[in-house]
Amino acid sequence: LLASRIQEIVKNRGLEITRPNPPKEARPITYGDFAILFRSTGGIKLFEAALEEMGIPFFVVSGKGLYDTREIIDLISLLQLIDNPLDEVKLAAVLRSPFAGINDHTLFWMAHHARHEEKVGAYCNTPLLVQLDRLASIPEIDLTQKERLLRFGGLLERLRGLKERLSIASLMEGILAETQYGSRVLASPNGRQSYANLRKFVGLTRDFEKREILGLPQFLRAIRDLRVTETRESEAPTDLEADDVVKIMTIHKAKGLEFPVVAVADIGRDQRSYPSDILFSKKGGLGLKIINPLTNRPEVTATFEEIDQEIIEKDKGEEERVLYVALTRAQEHLILSGSYTKKTKSDPLKRLAETLDISLDSAELPDELTFGEEGYKLRLGI
Repeated sequence: LLASRIQEIVKNRGLEITRPNPPKEARPITYGDFAILFRSTGGIKLFEAALEEMGIPFFVVSGKGLYDTREIIDLISLLQLIDNPLDEVKLAAVLRSPFAGINDHTLFWMAHHARHEEKVGAYCNTPLLVQLDRLASIPEIDLTQKERLLRFGGLLERLRGLKERLSIASLMEGILAETQYGSRVLASPNGRQSYANLRKFVGLTRDFEKREILGLPQFLRAIRDLRVTETRESEAPTDLEADDVVKIMTIHKAKGLEFPVVAVADIGRDQRSYPSDILFSKKGGLGLKIINPLTNRPEVTATFEEIDQEIIEKDKGEEERVLYVALTRAQEHLILSGSYTKKTKSDPLKRLAETLDISLDSAELPDELTFGEEGYKLRLGI
């Protein structure tokens, strides 16, 4: 909903920007005027997917590490497959990636024929890789998909022949050159960032090999250890932040910054993550749920209730401070996006509605409100 609203505003020129440089003449709004702010990084990936699906260019400011980006995951998966072509999880991942471009329908029938011998109808366990040489016996796969599989099979065979002869960085360069993967990611909405990430990963690998001579298996284990220990390598720096792209960041990252249009996403999302059966606070001590021997069910003690309420009030105050920071990042226009139901009773949205004298439980909400001495306009969308 938020992605479609942003696209609608830009395409229909539903808003104008008049600040900050004099003379303060109005100009059409662009994607570069927008910043989407999140309380945490937990929900960013869903919004990335929505923006990408709608073709909206975006840039994630300190969103995820290099090793967690889609393009690096794809490249690492292909390297793992080159090292061990019988790894069916990696084979499926690579086949679905831009390296092969295989759809779910094709992958299903490959797996089906690998697990069932059609002549006798019996279950078998043929490696999925073998199906690349048996495509003629799988009538459910169309000709275009078979051609892609044949090309990929040849690519995999060539790369496996090179893995002992080339450095890992050179092997990566060969992969990117032969598959034109870099060109493909450049065509995506966040393509320049993705391409910069690929170049950074190749550069890091080359530097890594200068310090220590490793084979492909040892290199992949080193990368796995970095991910397991959550050693963070930032995404490659680019000039995208100054381009006509939607900026995505956490509210904390936005402190001290201002944007013509700010969209605060996921308002009302439950941020509490503490265990539900045990609580602790400096004031109240330890609160536990105790099993009732008669019902064999946990029951809340008075101490637990007191600590729970203390934490709720503390979290409420923190959320109000964070929300204030988010709201004051907007120079001209502010979009608030979140969910509200009678069951969840989102506190931030509820308090905002009470301030504006709006009933969120009402069946009929006004399309637009005017409030404040300066005549601020508020548009409501459900």
